[in-house]
Amino acid sequence: MAVSVAGCYQNPDPTEWNAKAKSNFIAGCSTDVTAKGGTTTSIAIASSDTCECIYELIKKPESGEQGKWGIDWDDLKDYESKQADAKPADAPPTPPKNLTKAIDECTAVAGPVTSDS
Repeated sequence: MAVSVAGCYQNPDPTEWNAKAKSNFIAGCSTDVTAKGGTTTSIAIASSDTCECIYELIKKPESGEQGKWGIDWDDLKDYESKQADAKPADAPPTPPKNLTKAIDECTAVAGPVTSDS
C-alpha cells in the first residue's frame, strides 16, 4: 500500500514574508554561523532587537501593513543568493537600497550592524 506524505512536507525555506521568514531573517542578521572541519563557530553580528527593527522596516507582504522601506521578496532572496555565492576574496554584493536605509534607521538608535543580514 502506498501512502502519500507530500501534504506533510514543510519547506524550511520561506517563499514569502511570514513568521518563518522573520525568524530566519533575525537569526541570520544577529549571528554568523560557520562550520568547517567539524567545528561550528558563532559570531554575534547585531542584537535581535536591531534585526527585528530592520525586518519590520523591509517586510512587504501581499496585503496588510507594509514596512517603511519595503523590499520585494524576490529582490531580497536574490541579494541573499549573491551573498551565499560570493567568494571570500570577492567584494560583497551591493545590498538593496531599502535594506541599507532600514539598517541606517535601526542602527541610529541601537548601534552598528553590518549589511550581512
